[in-house]
Amino acid sequence: VTATGSLMYVALGDSLTAGVGASKRELAYPNQLSQRLANQKGESVELYNFGIPGATAADVVSRELPELENLKGANIVTIFIGVNDILNRTPLDQFQSEISQITDVALSHSQHVYLVTIPTIGSRALFLPPYRLYFGWQTRRYNEASLEALKGKSVTILDLYNFNKQAEKENEFYSLDLFHPSDIGYTLWTNFFYGALQ
Repeated sequence: VTATGSLMYVALGDSLTAGVGASKRELAYPNQLSQRLANQKGESVELYNFGIPGATAADVVSRELPELENLKGANIVTIFIGVNDILNRTPLDQFQSEISQITDVALSHSQHVYLVTIPTIGSRALFLPPYRLYFGWQTRRYNEASLEALKGKSVTILDLYNFNKQAEKENEFYSLDLFHPSDIGYTLWTNFFYGALQ
Protein backbone atom coordinates (compact mmCIF):
# COMPACT_ATOMS: atom_id res chain seq x y z
CA VAL A 1 0.00 0.00 0.00
CA THR A 2 1.36 3.40 -0.97
CA ALA A 3 1.89 6.34 1.37
CA THR A 4 -1.53 7.65 0.36
CA GLY A 5 -3.18 4.39 1.43
CA SER A 6 -3.96 3.26 -2.10
CA LEU A 7 -2.95 0.04 -3.85
CA MET A 8 -0.31 0.44 -6.56
CA TYR A 9 -0.57 -1.74 -9.66
CA VAL A 10 2.10 -1.67 -12.39
CA ALA A 11 1.44 -3.31 -15.78
CA LEU A 12 4.36 -4.08 -18.08
CA GLY A 13 3.83 -5.20 -21.66
CA ASP A 14 3.01 -4.40 -25.27
CA SER A 15 -0.13 -3.35 -27.19
CA LEU A 16 -2.17 -6.06 -25.46
CA THR A 17 -1.44 -4.32 -22.15
CA ALA A 18 -1.85 -0.82 -23.62
CA GLY A 19 -5.34 -1.87 -24.77
CA VAL A 20 -5.03 -1.52 -28.55
CA GLY A 21 -8.30 -2.72 -30.07
CA ALA A 22 -10.48 -1.47 -27.23
CA SER A 23 -12.85 1.40 -27.95
CA LYS A 24 -11.26 3.43 -25.14
CA ARG A 25 -8.18 3.08 -22.95
CA GLU A 26 -10.32 2.53 -19.85
CA LEU A 27 -11.22 -0.90 -21.25
CA ALA A 28 -7.62 -2.16 -21.42
CA TYR A 29 -7.36 -5.07 -19.01
CA PRO A 30 -5.08 -3.26 -16.48
CA ASN A 31 -7.59 -0.41 -16.28
CA GLN A 32 -10.57 -2.74 -15.88
CA LEU A 33 -8.66 -4.84 -13.36
CA SER A 34 -7.74 -1.77 -11.32
CA GLN A 35 -11.39 -0.76 -11.14
CA ARG A 36 -12.44 -4.25 -10.09
CA LEU A 37 -9.79 -4.36 -7.35
CA ALA A 38 -10.79 -0.91 -6.12
CA ASN A 39 -14.44 -1.94 -5.92
CA GLN A 40 -13.54 -5.14 -4.09
CA LYS A 41 -11.19 -3.55 -1.56
CA GLY A 42 -13.07 -0.30 -1.12
CA GLU A 43 -9.92 1.75 -1.70
CA SER A 44 -8.32 3.51 -4.60
CA VAL A 45 -5.92 1.73 -6.94
CA GLU A 46 -3.03 3.69 -8.39
CA LEU A 47 -2.43 2.27 -11.88
CA TYR A 48 0.74 2.65 -13.93
CA ASN A 49 0.13 1.05 -17.30
CA PHE A 50 3.49 1.11 -19.08
CA GLY A 51 2.35 -1.06 -22.02
CA ILE A 52 3.96 0.06 -25.31
CA PRO A 53 2.48 -1.04 -28.66
CA GLY A 54 5.00 -3.13 -30.57
CA ALA A 55 7.19 -3.73 -27.52
CA THR A 56 9.40 -6.78 -27.18
CA ALA A 57 10.94 -8.13 -23.97
CA ALA A 58 14.05 -6.04 -24.79
CA ASP A 59 11.85 -2.92 -24.87
CA VAL A 60 10.40 -3.79 -21.47
CA VAL A 61 13.97 -4.01 -20.15
CA SER A 62 15.15 -0.75 -21.71
CA ARG A 63 12.01 1.41 -21.56
CA GLU A 64 9.56 0.05 -18.97
CA LEU A 65 11.76 -1.28 -16.16
CA PRO A 66 13.32 2.18 -15.59
CA GLU A 67 9.77 3.50 -15.09
CA LEU A 68 9.11 0.75 -12.52
CA GLU A 69 12.39 1.50 -10.77
CA ASN A 70 11.31 5.13 -10.32
CA LEU A 71 8.25 4.03 -8.35
CA LYS A 72 8.13 3.08 -4.70
CA GLY A 73 5.79 0.53 -3.19
CA ALA A 74 4.25 -1.39 -6.09
CA ASN A 75 1.83 -3.95 -4.65
CA ILE A 76 1.09 -5.82 -7.88
CA VAL A 77 3.16 -6.14 -11.06
CA THR A 78 1.90 -7.96 -14.16
CA ILE A 79 4.23 -8.89 -17.00
CA PHE A 80 2.64 -9.71 -20.35
CA ILE A 81 5.15 -9.78 -23.18
CA GLY A 82 6.26 -12.06 -26.00
CA VAL A 83 3.92 -11.78 -28.97
CA ASN A 84 6.22 -9.32 -30.74
CA ASP A 85 9.24 -11.40 -29.84
CA ILE A 86 7.62 -14.30 -31.68
CA LEU A 87 6.77 -12.12 -34.68
CA ASN A 88 10.28 -10.60 -34.70
CA ARG A 89 11.94 -13.99 -34.11
CA THR A 90 13.88 -12.96 -31.04
CA PRO A 91 16.35 -15.79 -30.25
CA LEU A 92 14.84 -17.99 -27.54
CA ASP A 93 17.86 -17.78 -25.24
CA GLN A 94 17.79 -13.98 -25.46
CA PHE A 95 14.06 -13.91 -24.71
CA GLN A 96 14.52 -16.21 -21.73
CA SER A 97 17.33 -14.04 -20.37
CA GLU A 98 15.21 -10.90 -20.72
CA ILE A 99 12.23 -12.52 -18.97
CA SER A 100 14.58 -13.48 -16.15
CA GLN A 101 15.84 -9.90 -15.91
CA ILE A 102 12.32 -8.42 -16.00
CA THR A 103 11.04 -10.72 -13.26
CA ASP A 104 14.11 -10.14 -11.08
CA VAL A 105 13.60 -6.37 -11.19
CA ALA A 106 9.85 -6.73 -10.63
CA LEU A 107 10.45 -8.97 -7.60
CA SER A 108 12.83 -6.40 -6.15
CA HIS A 109 9.95 -3.90 -6.16
CA SER A 110 6.91 -6.05 -5.34
CA GLN A 111 6.02 -9.25 -3.49
CA HIS A 112 3.17 -9.96 -5.92
CA VAL A 113 4.52 -10.47 -9.43
CA TYR A 114 2.46 -12.19 -12.12
CA LEU A 115 3.70 -13.44 -15.49
CA VAL A 116 1.02 -13.85 -18.16
CA THR A 117 1.63 -16.69 -20.62
CA ILE A 118 1.48 -15.72 -24.29
CA PRO A 119 -1.81 -16.65 -25.96
CA THR A 120 -2.10 -17.75 -29.57
CA ILE A 121 -3.61 -14.43 -30.58
CA GLY A 122 -5.27 -13.45 -33.86
CA SER A 123 -8.48 -14.44 -35.58
CA ARG A 124 -8.53 -17.57 -37.72
CA ALA A 125 -9.46 -15.27 -40.59
CA LEU A 126 -6.13 -13.49 -40.12
CA PHE A 127 -3.83 -16.47 -39.55
CA LEU A 128 -4.73 -19.14 -42.04
CA PRO A 129 -3.14 -22.62 -42.09
CA PRO A 130 -0.25 -23.29 -41.98
CA TYR A 131 0.60 -19.95 -40.38
CA ARG A 132 -1.66 -20.48 -37.38
CA LEU A 133 -0.05 -23.86 -36.69
CA TYR A 134 3.40 -22.30 -36.97
CA PHE A 135 2.45 -19.38 -34.70
CA GLY A 136 0.93 -21.82 -32.19
CA TRP A 137 4.12 -23.90 -32.17
CA GLN A 138 6.28 -20.83 -31.66
CA THR A 139 3.99 -19.58 -28.89
CA ARG A 140 4.45 -22.83 -26.97
CA ARG A 141 8.24 -22.59 -27.38
CA TYR A 142 8.41 -19.02 -26.07
CA ASN A 143 6.12 -19.88 -23.15
CA GLU A 144 8.39 -22.80 -22.27
CA ALA A 145 11.36 -20.42 -22.32
CA SER A 146 9.50 -18.05 -19.97
CA LEU A 147 8.65 -20.83 -17.53
CA GLU A 148 12.26 -21.97 -17.55
CA ALA A 149 13.32 -18.41 -16.64
CA LEU A 150 10.98 -18.45 -13.64
CA LYS A 151 12.39 -21.54 -11.95
CA GLY A 152 13.09 -20.84 -8.28
CA LYS A 153 11.36 -17.45 -8.37
CA SER A 154 8.24 -16.40 -6.45
CA VAL A 155 6.35 -15.40 -9.57
CA THR A 156 2.73 -16.45 -10.09
CA ILE A 157 1.87 -17.67 -13.58
CA LEU A 158 -1.40 -16.52 -15.15
CA ASP A 159 -2.08 -19.12 -17.84
CA LEU A 160 -3.73 -16.98 -20.48
CA TYR A 161 -2.50 -19.37 -23.18
CA ASN A 162 -4.96 -22.07 -22.19
CA PHE A 163 -7.74 -19.70 -21.12
CA ASN A 164 -7.67 -17.89 -24.45
CA LYS A 165 -8.28 -21.07 -26.45
CA GLN A 166 -11.88 -20.92 -25.26
CA ALA A 167 -12.23 -17.14 -24.82
CA GLU A 168 -11.42 -16.33 -28.45
CA LYS A 169 -14.36 -18.47 -29.59
CA GLU A 170 -16.78 -15.92 -28.10
CA ASN A 171 -18.64 -13.72 -30.56
CA GLU A 172 -16.87 -10.44 -31.29
CA PHE A 173 -13.80 -11.40 -29.22
CA TYR A 174 -11.48 -9.67 -31.72
CA SER A 175 -11.42 -6.01 -32.72
CA LEU A 176 -11.65 -4.89 -36.34
CA ASP A 177 -7.94 -5.57 -36.94
CA LEU A 178 -8.65 -9.27 -36.23
CA PHE A 179 -5.57 -9.40 -33.97
CA HIS A 180 -6.14 -7.37 -30.81
CA PRO A 181 -9.08 -8.12 -28.51
CA SER A 182 -12.22 -6.02 -28.66
CA ASP A 183 -13.94 -4.53 -25.61
CA ILE A 184 -15.54 -7.95 -25.11
CA GLY A 185 -12.17 -9.70 -25.41
CA TYR A 186 -10.46 -7.45 -22.88
CA THR A 187 -13.36 -7.88 -20.46
CA LEU A 188 -13.04 -11.68 -20.70
CA TRP A 189 -9.32 -11.35 -19.98
CA THR A 190 -10.06 -9.07 -17.03
CA ASN A 191 -12.47 -11.62 -15.58
CA PHE A 192 -9.79 -14.29 -15.86
CA PHE A 193 -7.06 -12.16 -14.29
CA TYR A 194 -9.34 -10.95 -11.49
CA GLY A 195 -10.33 -14.51 -10.64
CA ALA A 196 -6.69 -15.61 -10.61
CA LEU A 197 -5.69 -12.76 -8.29
CA GLN A 198 -8.22 -13.75 -5.64
